[in-house]
Amino acid sequence: MNLSNYFIFIKDKFLSHKECDFLINEYKNKTITHKSHTGYKGYFFKNNEFQFIQRANDITLEYIKKYPQLKIQCANFQLTDMRFKYFKSGNFFKNFHAEHCFKYPYRILNFMIYLSNHEEGTKFYSGETIKSKKGRVVIFPAFWTHLHKGQKCNKDRFIVGGYYNLIGDAA
Repeated sequence: MNLSNYFIFIKDKFLSHKECDFLINEYKNKTITHKSHTGYKGYFFKNNEFQFIQRANDITLEYIKKYPQLKIQCANFQLTDMRFKYFKSGNFFKNFHAEHCFKYPYRILNFMIYLSNHEEGTKFYSGETIKSKKGRVVIFPAFWTHLHKGQKCNKDRFIVGGYYNLIGDAA
């Protein structure tokens, strides 16, 4: 299956290796254990603390250009809840899940930047896998149509993630 036909946007070299290493060195020791079954440690970026937010906004425009249906259906949305995620070796999201759920009904897209290289990555229920590649950004719908989970990795894994949420009145 061609992932781009599945509303999955992948762009390599979104961040340089140097920028990825900077984020890992800056935030790895600021993380706290997340209260979930996944075993990851996280750090929520504060207001505009994520210094690559303008590039993230630019990549949003690329996504909309490729998939204009999003802007037609969801007029008002923004990238929010940016966080640094640190998975120690062996820890990962074990269960298929969607980001849009009863607890988070405003999430429409998932946003991830892989900060480290691995043979593993994000596996979709449909069978496709996106490999973790240092500097790669991935955007995909947050709905049940894009159920996904992590894959077990024998090295530490680092990701920056966030969500595009509906805001205000979309009418």
